[in-house]
Amino acid sequence: MNRVLTGFSKPKVAQYVNTNSTITYTGGMELALGVSVALNPTASDNAIFYANNGPAINGPARLTGGDVQYTVSEPDKAAINFIYGLPEPDQEGWTHYGDSVTPPFLGTGYIERYTNQDGTESWRPIVLTKVKATTRQSAATTQEAEIAFQTGTVTFNLFRDDSANHDWKAEGNYYATEALAEAALNAYLGISASQSQSGH
Repeated sequence: MNRVLTGFSKPKVAQYVNTNSTITYTGGMELALGVSVALNPTASDNAIFYANNGPAINGPARLTGGDVQYTVSEPDKAAINFIYGLPEPDQEGWTHYGDSVTPPFLGTGYIERYTNQDGTESWRPIVLTKVKATTRQSAATTQEAEIAFQTGTVTFNLFRDDSANHDWKAEGNYYATEALAEAALNAYLGISASQSQSGH
């Protein structure tokens, strides 16, 4: 069935766990309200072995880096602490960004919405199997006559994971409802229903 991508929702994160090349996730949560996503992988050029006066063997391109950028509402404090590996606040409540900041490896995922050729909709979960948050950027504008809703960008660098296949992305099935797609995404990232709702 032909489909057209029409939406994005439910960006989530979970801690990456490598146990003898078996990848699992723990401590997951919803990152924030999703506005948009931009996935920007980079890959090596195909490696070509030339013989007999021409290309004889073609090696596959591999992920070499890139990032995923989420445009989101202001994330919950617990999510910020989680993805950036921030220390506990000091006695006056200040969180310090310095040598003690240790961003962990994470898995992240989201849901794509499609409009199908027959007029129905479908939803597909996407997982990026190993990422790490980059330094957070922010900007703000003073309020004018009308409120301007201001969003932020959270960026994660992409990595190939430590599984035997060295995955960097996993795409799920197309589901008839967003709830089914979210359930599949939560299952992949090891997120319980209570974690998904609370963001903690």
